[in-house]
Amino acid sequence: MAEQPLIAISQLAFPDTTFEQDVEIATQVGIAGISPDENKVDDGGQEAQVEKMRAAGLASAVGTPATLTILPVLEPGMPPGSPDVDERIESIATAIGRLAPFDPVSVLFITGPAGDLSEREARTRVVAGIRNLAEEARKVDLRIGIEPMREANRPRWTLVCSLAETLDLLEEVGDDDVGIIFDTWHMWDSDDVHNMIGVAIDRIHGVQIADYRDPTRSSLDRVAAGQGIAGIDRLVDEFRSAGYDGWYDLEIFSDDGRFVNDFPDSLWKLDPLEYARVQVEGFMSCWS
Repeated sequence: MAEQPLIAISQLAFPDTTFEQDVEIATQVGIAGISPDENKVDDGGQEAQVEKMRAAGLASAVGTPATLTILPVLEPGMPPGSPDVDERIESIATAIGRLAPFDPVSVLFITGPAGDLSEREARTRVVAGIRNLAEEARKVDLRIGIEPMREANRPRWTLVCSLAETLDLLEEVGDDDVGIIFDTWHMWDSDDVHNMIGVAIDRIHGVQIADYRDPTRSSLDRVAAGQGIAGIDRLVDEFRSAGYDGWYDLEIFSDDGRFVNDFPDSLWKLDPLEYARVQVEGFMSCWS
């Protein structure tokens, strides 16, 4: 088991920086990696970006596609993207190819909500899509991972809201290369989470870190580890005890008005380097 954690910054949660700036930030705060966001990948320039990352001594954690869900997301105020499921799957497959040069340990995706579909039809489409994406990932020696989300997000984002539900979906998919991306903000109070971590540990590809503000003001109102009520220290201890030695991906969303709410204490209003330091220090306080 690692004596020091593998920490990465999620590029998706650094909305105002470039890939190159994120590499510099990760280097300055002394962490091991970055989680590449497809939106920051430079077509035709991936080789130079990979070289910059590796020259800085950084590795790649969890990749994020521009199209996050297989079924169309129904979040108010968020562009839903294509309503065609096949087009969405193709978009995620393209993202896997674009992210492949960075060699992430996994590329995440979210199932998307059932919407107007029956639960059975939605699940059937998602299972088929996951099998397709897993095969595309194998072609470039990568894996994919499902991110389950909070129960409150079920109508807008997801079919699975607990580790048990996600493992059940993986069983139906029947592909051992497909894993789970565990997001502490979403999963900390999910059904039987503390007992299920050990059960699911072999399928965990990455752990995303953000704490849950009390009271929380929106889904984009997350705080650094140790500053909320999610019990990040307990969750980290349970992952370590179960034998997890993979990546911890710092991923705080903190609305500064670019989405819905202009929170005066938004962490996105900090200098990006300071924002990264706040996250690293919070996580390390929980790790210790």
